[in-house]
Amino acid sequence: MSAVSCIACGQIIPADLPGSGTVCPHCGVSQIATPAAQVGTQPNLLLAAAIAGVCAAAFYGIGPWLLLRDTPLYHLFCGHGWVPYALVTLFFVALCALLLKLPLIQREQTAFSLRLLPEEAEGVIEQADSRHLLSRIGRLTPRQKSLMVVIRVRQTLLRLHQLGTAEKLDDLLRYRAEADAAAVDSSYALPKFIIWAIPVLGFVGTVLGISNGVQSFSTLIQNAADLEGLRESLKGVTYGLGQAFETTMIALCMSLLLMLVMSFLQRREDRLLAELDEYCMEHLLHKIRTPAAIPEDAMAALTSAVRELSQRCRDLQAVQEEALRNLADVRPAAAPSPTRVVKQS
Repeated sequence: MSAVSCIACGQIIPADLPGSGTVCPHCGVSQIATPAAQVGTQPNLLLAAAIAGVCAAAFYGIGPWLLLRDTPLYHLFCGHGWVPYALVTLFFVALCALLLKLPLIQREQTAFSLRLLPEEAEGVIEQADSRHLLSRIGRLTPRQKSLMVVIRVRQTLLRLHQLGTAEKLDDLLRYRAEADAAAVDSSYALPKFIIWAIPVLGFVGTVLGISNGVQSFSTLIQNAADLEGLRESLKGVTYGLGQAFETTMIALCMSLLLMLVMSFLQRREDRLLAELDEYCMEHLLHKIRTPAAIPEDAMAALTSAVRELSQRCRDLQAVQEEALRNLADVRPAAAPSPTRVVKQS
């Protein structure tokens, strides 16, 4: 098995280490994969649809007794064909999808109480501190690890620990902020579609009502000589016009109510994203301290000085070698052998 990196601190875990692949020897975080938790504020749409189905069934199962029969409110929801039934069902689906976001937003706000980073104003985060902070994050539950602020902090600290520099960390945080904003916006896709579809269905009910009224009006003309037939045809005309305007009224009221709920939740999520950005800037990015990088002009000057020094060392070595060769040539003439001196004496 090849060596792998720790999911918390990023250190290499040797393959031949006992227990490798289960616990990191550096930070002690388990490497066993945990079930993925729900990330962000995207609601469970299947759960929302199931709750909406139950609410719609209860509304039309118990509603006739609560709305009382032969009342305008009863005829408003139960006396205009299939359109009100579709409107009520879609309304409950959108409302449940929006209300399921409330606990998710509150859960994201609890991340600030985890104390992932130093809270002191004079606190400093260095590269050596990143391993300790990452190990603390690694001991969180999967539900806590899925929080947006925890994901931002973990990715930033992991980059700081691996590269040892604060460069490009602001770009990383900006990318995460944009990704979170896009995820929040996409979580409203279904409610936005239903808010658009409800008025369209209301206009469909209007068209159906006008069509029924026109047919009844044609019958009215045919029964102009019959007084009893004239009365029945007038009832059809009034019923068709009532269906035309009342279904549109229901649709517009439902759409307005859903817009109010969605605007309230969007305002809360915008405030949450702003708090996340401020937290990462104040408690993470502004507290990171790394060795200052050498400016490019200073680096160029240093490189030139090193090259010049290296060239001088090579020249000095060449001069030294030349001096040693000359000394080797001169030494026999300057120091005659003892045997030759004895012969002369």
